[in-house]
Amino acid sequence: MTQETLKRALDFVESINLGSRSASVEQQREVIAICKEALAHPPQRPWLDLTDGVMCDIAIKHGLMSIDWIDFARAIEAASRSKNT
Repeated sequence: MTQETLKRALDFVESINLGSRSASVEQQREVIAICKEALAHPPQRPWLDLTDGVMCDIAIKHGLMSIDWIDFARAIEAASRSKNT
């Protein structure tokens, strides 16, 4: 939906820039509304889990050599994912 609303606004603005028509106040308000709608719903990036290798590097950097750290890290990651999706 966001991409479609932005495309509609862009098509309209381009038609004005090309001189094919002038914008009425109503049309200007419509473009503003379309842009506000698109900005109100920013695109969501997909959640990317950390790889075991990245987690291992972090654990080594912080002196965590116990195997329990991976379960703890995955639990934190799952909690974060549930709040961000």
